Amino acid sequence: MAEITLLRHPKVLGKAALYGKTDVACCPLAFAHTLTELKKIVDQFDLIITSPLERCAMLAKQLGKTSALPVMIEAAFQEMDFGVMDGIAFDELQQEWPILEKFWSAPSAFHFQQAESLAHFNLRVLTAWKDLLATTGDKRILIICHGGTIRQIIADCLGLSWQQPKLYQQLQIANSSTTKICYFSDYKTSSIKHISLLL
Repeated sequence: MAEITLLRHPKVLGKAALYGKTDVACCPLAFAHTLTELKKIVDQFDLIITSPLERCAMLAKQLGKTSALPVMIEAAFQEMDFGVMDGIAFDELQQEWPILEKFWSAPSAFHFQQAESLAHFNLRVLTAWKDLLATTGDKRILIICHGGTIRQIIADCLGLSWQQPKLYQQLQIANSSTTKICYFSDYKTSSIKHISLLL
């Protein structure tokens, strides 16, 4: 049995926005708290996998340095690219609010200019996820990634449609929270032990 812990990165610097490809740093206090809590449980892991974005990768590198655990970067676990809306504070997008509402009400049917489609995002995340499950054996893995990435994996494990708006509107994945999944390779099935448990 493999145990895979999905950690959403700590709170980021900056105003509320759709942070996808935008490479924003973590709040220093949130980063320090998360790193301290991870050090307490680091012996539960054999490997760290991280999104390449700074809000994930810096934490992975610091934890890997202090624990001597190997760290792998997986670009496919990066957050969805929100195109022209990416990284712009919501309070600067008042005139664009009708467009934002269209996306939130039907994210699989609507995407922003120059943005990645939800279908492509789902495909790249799940391709990497299934490749990992096929090769992980009985390892205990920590994946430091993003809320959107974690939602795609949860939906796949539970057999839910990634197109369902409620997956994005009502499933809250908190910053610095963990979602733990057990994968039974003999049966090719997954079991979710918990979702969005704060460190």
